[in-house]
Amino acid sequence: MTANTILEYVHEKINSLPDVAHLAVIFDPRAALHWNELVQLEDEQGRTWSIIHYDGNDIAFRKSQRTERTIVWVTASPDSLEDSLPRITLNSLMDIWGRADLLLDASLVGVIRTQLPNETWPIAPLWEHAEILSQNLSVVQKGLRELRRYLPQLAALDNSSIRALALHCLHPDIPVNAFLFQVDTPSAILQTYLDLLWRCQWDDSGVQLLQKQALQAPHVQNEEILSWLNVTSTQLAQYLYLRRLLGQFHVPNIVNQLRGLGLVDVPVEQLETQVGRLLERWDRDPTWRSKIILQAELAFQEEDIHRVIGLLGLQTIEAILDALPHVETPATLYALQSEFIIKGVSNPNFHKFTPSWTNHPNHLLNQLPDTIFTDRVRLITSILDDIAFIDSRRLLPVLAETDLARLLDWYVAEKLYDLEYAHVRADSNVLRAPESLRVALKKHLNNQKEWIKTFLDTLDHTLAQSIQANWTGYTGHPRLSTNVLWDAVKKRRLVPTEKSRLWVVIFDGMRWDTWVRHVRPRLLQVFELAETEKPYLSLLPSWTMVARTGLLAGKLPGDWKNSASHFSRNQADLAAQLFLIPQNDRSRQMIFYSGMESDRKADQLLSGKRYPYNILIYNISDDNLHSMKGNLVELNKVVDTLLDNIIQSLTNMIEPDDTVVISSDHGFVELSEGDSISIKDDDRWQHQMDGDPNPIHYRYISSNNLSSDLDSQYTKDLCKVSYPGFNDKFTSIIGRKWFRRADARGAEDRYAHGGLSFAEMTVPGAVLKRITQKRIKPEITSEPETLTVLEGETLELAVHVSNKGNIELIGQLTISPEPLGDTVKTPIKLLPGEADHFRIPVLGRYRLLPNRQVESTRAVKIILTYLGMDGKEKSKSHRVSVIVTPRTDKIEIDFGGLDNLDV
Repeated sequence: MTANTILEYVHEKINSLPDVAHLAVIFDPRAALHWNELVQLEDEQGRTWSIIHYDGNDIAFRKSQRTERTIVWVTASPDSLEDSLPRITLNSLMDIWGRADLLLDASLVGVIRTQLPNETWPIAPLWEHAEILSQNLSVVQKGLRELRRYLPQLAALDNSSIRALALHCLHPDIPVNAFLFQVDTPSAILQTYLDLLWRCQWDDSGVQLLQKQALQAPHVQNEEILSWLNVTSTQLAQYLYLRRLLGQFHVPNIVNQLRGLGLVDVPVEQLETQVGRLLERWDRDPTWRSKIILQAELAFQEEDIHRVIGLLGLQTIEAILDALPHVETPATLYALQSEFIIKGVSNPNFHKFTPSWTNHPNHLLNQLPDTIFTDRVRLITSILDDIAFIDSRRLLPVLAETDLARLLDWYVAEKLYDLEYAHVRADSNVLRAPESLRVALKKHLNNQKEWIKTFLDTLDHTLAQSIQANWTGYTGHPRLSTNVLWDAVKKRRLVPTEKSRLWVVIFDGMRWDTWVRHVRPRLLQVFELAETEKPYLSLLPSWTMVARTGLLAGKLPGDWKNSASHFSRNQADLAAQLFLIPQNDRSRQMIFYSGMESDRKADQLLSGKRYPYNILIYNISDDNLHSMKGNLVELNKVVDTLLDNIIQSLTNMIEPDDTVVISSDHGFVELSEGDSISIKDDDRWQHQMDGDPNPIHYRYISSNNLSSDLDSQYTKDLCKVSYPGFNDKFTSIIGRKWFRRADARGAEDRYAHGGLSFAEMTVPGAVLKRITQKRIKPEITSEPETLTVLEGETLELAVHVSNKGNIELIGQLTISPEPLGDTVKTPIKLLPGEADHFRIPVLGRYRLLPNRQVESTRAVKIILTYLGMDGKEKSKSHRVSVIVTPRTDKIEIDFGGLDNLDV
């Protein structure tokens, strides 16, 4: 049979009629063909057939007769009972039936008997399930062949067999024999029913059919499981969900508690007799568990879960954190998040608890099924992750260090550059949080904002003290940005040629947070680090003219000399001098391109002409700062947009033998209203009379000659800048204060640069090469390598996974205490150079068995499975030894031998 439906079957028969055929009679007692509105049918040969309906009304039928090709569609009369077997009376009109070219029984019974003539079909169940079976004829045929293997030989089909075929039609991926319920105990029937119920998605009618099949399973008395088979699948899902949750937290009187909640309308006492066995499967079958969770959470409201959480006895922040490792459902995690936030904000020491948030979830969200609560959980998780990161730094003392390199490396290693951005990310996400949490979150974020401002200001003043205490040490420091090109090119003795070119790419105005979170990840999709990147400090003031010029010149301002040994600010000339490119050969050897230049210069880059030295300046932040009024999130969205074209251009131009040096000239800070210093115009500068630019800028003044009031009042916030041999003098402001011109008009900028701060001065120095051979190289480490734990004590194991390759690492990390303990699984997705960290609680398990053998936690096995370059699954493992010290104050009584006592 090629037809899958009765309609297809009828069409096949009509298509097969010869050209001389003009009359076909189709018997369709229940009108399953649904031809009520159809008056014509065109077959595959292009012939048109008129359709005339006959339902027992002879007069109406005679009036509608045609002389052309005709299909007489015969159905039962309109007054036939729907629940009874359909009947068609053919006592009249024998002249019509006698001259028909085709008499076709198109009822389900007729079609099945024709196609499968060797079977004995029970009529009543066929009609009962005709709607399903008639749409799946090929599935019925295939399913019947399979079904015969599980029925007694030559046994006639019965009601149970027909229902099994109907259920199989609804889900052909499930073997038909699974629907026979060929088990011999009520518990086994229930297990089979619940397995099928959540193996796939059922509609209400499908669930009812499945319930009927289970209830009428042969040879088994089902009274003890009737309560399970008489409630909806949603009610069962809710019950199992709640029963599991309350059982996990050892809530007393669970039956009464469930009844008191009133969330599920089920006979709880009757269900309790079987629930223990069923919840064993909850632990061992994550797919089955996930489907129950998904269906239950579709039915629960947010307030329902909060009521349930109220029964768990989690009265303190510590109790909520301790409960997190036991979370198995998104709604529960969301409710605990909410409780954590609401209870926490009212605690003045909340900032001491939030860092523990990142230690406890163990990437719970990645292990949970995706339900209607998952998006809310992801949002709150993102907010809490940023809050936890910020608060984890609140206990961090400012490094008592005067060495600039150590200060700089510490600032980057502790990710202090991300404090402001993390706060803005969290603050932006709070706008999408549920109203019930917004006020609490906003309150804590406001407190964090004040701390961040004070903390970063302290850091910046620490940096300033180190610079001011030894100005010569600063100007000669190896981490000054004037050394970026020396380190990347000169010291590496790199000699660019037309075949192996040098590309110096400067992202103007790029802060370290933008570099780490946006620019570097995009670059590392095409390039790889040739050596470890380093942070450098820009020249003061952190203003483009000084900072970028000094970076490209590789020298302090007093040494900016062109080929004629004259002072120059021309960045292209100074870069040529640094690379010792003769003046008469510069047009052949070097091209200097700034994103501000015309498209003709860009065309020159793409023309195919090869320059050994290529210097590219891209304004990704600097130009936008003066017009950008949005927060850091909005600003970096603009950066991402600009990067699309930049990365594509670099990819098109840079070849495998080329070397790329990436850096930035400076960063920026946000100007807060309360931090402004108002400065009146000063005639000493004579800028108006002489037509010079106003020396007062937001973050620096183009002079060392300040008013006595300004000097005395803000001495600790000012850094006087001058370089030997350089006529220009500057005053950079330290920290977050900024200069406001008293006579300024119009809107003021939100962001600016030129001052002395980590945010403005920290710039990267990175050397990249094109990826020519993709490598996947994961690395797993742990702290400590050996864990010594007291019996019954829980210690944390820090697991680090890093991507040392040059393409994205995607896989799954499995962490298993051996031989006892809970396995943690979490997906891994790391860009090149990225790392992820996990804190795993390890319980020291120790027990003496009846045979006097010791069973204890001996190790933690860590396995990373990932796809290799060949597309095949690979794995990398790491093992941490665990030594459990037995407690001497614990007495155990083993009752295992009581059965052998002769009493």
